[in-house]
Amino acid sequence: MRKETKENIQYSTAVGMLVLGASLAVAGFVCSEPMGQIHDSVLWLFAQCLLYAGSVFGISIYINSRFNNLIEQLKEKEERKMADVRKLAPFILKCFVNSTIAYERSLETY
Repeated sequence: MRKETKENIQYSTAVGMLVLGASLAVAGFVCSEPMGQIHDSVLWLFAQCLLYAGSVFGISIYINSRFNNLIEQLKEKEERKMADVRKLAPFILKCFVNSTIAYERSLETY
């Protein structure tokens, strides 16, 4: 199963649970024998629907934010390494050129 399909299923079930819970709460409010009273089981089911939807959305947001923070930290670390390499590149190049020149001079003396 692809990640997008999994997320779509999660979000659609969460929205479905919200709609089901809200419609059941309204139906329990309207259809109750003493008008305006909601039975405890209707409230319990509505609370369960809210918990499910909240957990789906909350966990998804938490994981996405942590993943994005990790990506940003890795990018910053890579940028710092590249900046260090750019700072040292002229020195490394100079050392390489000097060692090459010294090697060539040593070959000339033999």
